Amino acid sequence: MAAAEVVRPDQPSRSDEFVRGMSEAIGGPLGTHATKTSGTSRYYIVARIVLALVCLTLAAHWLQKAPCQDGAWSDLKQYRDMCYTDVLALYYNEGLSDGQIPYAQHDNEYPVLTGVFMGVLGLPVHALAKSHPQINQGQWFYNLNALALGGLAVASVALMLGLRRRRPWDVAMFAVAPALLLTALVAFTVGIVTWAAVNLPVLFGYPDAWWKFFRFNNSRAIDWGTFWYLGDHFPFTGAIPGLGWFDGHIPQLNLVSYALFGLCCAGVAVLVFVAPHPPRLAQLAFLVLAGFLVFSKVWSQQYVLWLLPLAVLARPRWGVFLAWQAAEVLYFAAFYGELMAASSKPVFPETVFDLAALLRLITVVIFAGYVVRDILRPVAGEDPDGGVFNDGLGEPEPLPAAPALTAA
Repeated sequence: MAAAEVVRPDQPSRSDEFVRGMSEAIGGPLGTHATKTSGTSRYYIVARIVLALVCLTLAAHWLQKAPCQDGAWSDLKQYRDMCYTDVLALYYNEGLSDGQIPYAQHDNEYPVLTGVFMGVLGLPVHALAKSHPQINQGQWFYNLNALALGGLAVASVALMLGLRRRRPWDVAMFAVAPALLLTALVAFTVGIVTWAAVNLPVLFGYPDAWWKFFRFNNSRAIDWGTFWYLGDHFPFTGAIPGLGWFDGHIPQLNLVSYALFGLCCAGVAVLVFVAPHPPRLAQLAFLVLAGFLVFSKVWSQQYVLWLLPLAVLARPRWGVFLAWQAAEVLYFAAFYGELMAASSKPVFPETVFDLAALLRLITVVIFAGYVVRDILRPVAGEDPDGGVFNDGLGEPEPLPAAPALTAA
């Protein structure tokens, strides 16, 4: 592939059927001669727009959580306004407000990277509060997290833009995703070298604290909205025979959950060998993570941020993606209604939450099904990361040209 081709962006209105259909409302797909801008210049124009979009999304997220950032939660304000954030609660629950070092002085139920991140931001806030007792420590901690994690989100977008130089508009799916707007302040995954550098000192220095995360997750009960929760709260029918039994048998549930996830991984491995064309890493990673979440007994709202970048890289098509995101928004709202109900102030029947959880589960499975279909039936020229691997698929068929205008 020549260097000039690497930076020649596709136009979504010409390569994505969903976007092409939506573009009819504003005149149809972009014409072949609509711009004389070079490929490289076009890429940087798109990249700047996408980076601006993610900054706007993060700003909107900050505004959406703003009513709760001072910690003055009364009359269930944090649920009523749907602005509750773990970031603020953890500052006090994990001993950071008392200056305790995670793992060394306070057992932390979160993975080491998360705990270290808490300490790096939280301990300086506590030190500042000693000399400035008038400040709201929790609010300072929240806003530091907003800046740091927002920076990571922007860096993630820049990285994806670097991977998608031919299709930079794909990254806009991540930048404007409703799930990012609603759950943005969660740290993104780091690579294996960083994991080892942070984890190994804690593992050998404070082994009991390091293992707490695994002991806690091994013993915790079924979480709201999971596949196993629906087994005991299926819409309209209640418990499904057999699945509801696991609610009181967590050790057995752990084994079954691990076994089902193992089968998913084995299925992905088989898919690699039967696929007519080498699958992309993002496709395989999405399928593995989706399998883990579908059969896990815990599926927190923010876990969608693990799936989001992989979904964009695995299947950059707007139609099913937007359906999944709509389901995530509905679940977000229903989840806060469930929290209100748990606080003795119900706003709708339990069935509403059950339906929202089921819809989220179904849309994730459907999205995964489309990824599997793309792997088994690759379309010529549609691999945005394929490079030389696209050679065996031939050239994509061009879209039909617009009809020529004739004189009356």
